[in-house]
Amino acid sequence: MAVVTPPTGTKPASGAVTKPLTYVCIFAPDPARCEPVYRQALKDSSPESISVREAYERYAKYLKDPHNTLSDADRKFIKANAIDMPDDLTPAQLSGLHNVINDRATGGAEDHKAAVVNFLLRAGEANIYCGLDNCKNGNNS
Repeated sequence: MAVVTPPTGTKPASGAVTKPLTYVCIFAPDPARCEPVYRQALKDSSPESISVREAYERYAKYLKDPHNTLSDADRKFIKANAIDMPDDLTPAQLSGLHNVINDRATGGAEDHKAAVVNFLLRAGEANIYCGLDNCKNGNNS
């Protein structure tokens, strides 16, 4: 079985260090760009691959349709579950929030609430990462 080593950071002529794509796929995933990284992570058991899989399962997979918006039912769910809503979510993140709220495969009521809260925490991480690293995928997802 061949082991694929994730790319390491490189230092271009400008002197700046570029980060491996796996970092982007963990902290601020771009679903289209990260698809090969997610597929590779399914075949690998390294800690980095576990992090990539978690980022996909709990965040990136919900960013699939950027045209969704929060519905009245979504807002009721957030209010009924006393979930704190950050005020800096991007349109892609709001769409992802709608998707996770409406994902009935997340389990019972407590598991469902936990999935929504986890999504929001990861959205916050993505926004911090992109604020520090100037993400260029346009949606800070």
